[in-house]
Amino acid sequence: MTISNDSAIFNPSTIDIEDVLMQIEGSVSQINHINLNIQGKEQSFNSIMKHTPKHLQDIYSAFTANGIFTFNANVNGVFSRDNNPSFNMDFIMENGEYALKKRSFILNQITFKGDIQNGVGRNFEDTEIKI
Repeated sequence: MTISNDSAIFNPSTIDIEDVLMQIEGSVSQINHINLNIQGKEQSFNSIMKHTPKHLQDIYSAFTANGIFTFNANVNGVFSRDNNPSFNMDFIMENGEYALKKRSFILNQITFKGDIQNGVGRNFEDTEIKI
């Protein structure tokens, strides 16, 4: 990482956050602008789910899920307390498992591709997940 007077530049680097390995590259500036590319290759989906915000973990409480998760994401734009940058991610889940906790419903060996975008308003209300 290189730090200048007005920005932090992330040279291609690997980071490990609670057993989730990601490659990161891009910049964050003091004028609240971010442009980061983030990649994760063949990560445990269960490990990723454990570290999402609490309001999402509440949604996950009704089921269990795991599999091999690979993604390419970009976070780009101005950010502040009232403004989110754009978020785009393409992903693939392989050898997935999904089970409802309260019902006898189980899926094994599922594979799918998709993308996530946080929409025009760049918020959870406008977020689209396509599979």
